[in-house]
Amino acid sequence: MTRKRGTDGQELAGNADHVMALPQIDKAHLFLWAWNLACAGRSLPAPEPEYVFAPPRKWRFDWAWPFEGGGGVAVEVDGNAWRVRGGGRHGTDKDKEKGNRSAQLGWLVFHFSPEMLTADPLHCAEQVAEAVQAWRWNQ
Repeated sequence: MTRKRGTDGQELAGNADHVMALPQIDKAHLFLWAWNLACAGRSLPAPEPEYVFAPPRKWRFDWAWPFEGGGGVAVEVDGNAWRVRGGGRHGTDKDKEKGNRSAQLGWLVFHFSPEMLTADPLHCAEQVAEAVQAWRWNQ
């Protein structure tokens, strides 16, 4: 997908067949916007925002599709709200501990950077939609 600006200055993303105007929202919510487009015509559940997945720990996923019996599919937008000098908490041992625990509990976690979402939000959402749909058919 290519990125450019329209005549009014709004950021556009698209390929040779389709160009769309990106909404003027933060990068974390850009995924949710793309999710709604990717799910058009599909019977997929909406994600749960800020989902706490390992109580009593307060670890959260930005969005999650929890499965009955544990685990599920989740999305993390790395570096979005925590973009601080030095990269914030992402990439630290505590972040790796969170990732390892989520794997132990049966979570498939997609990680996207704000740049990935800006470059091709629909592709990011379609990757997740395919995983959620595959799980639903395997139940």
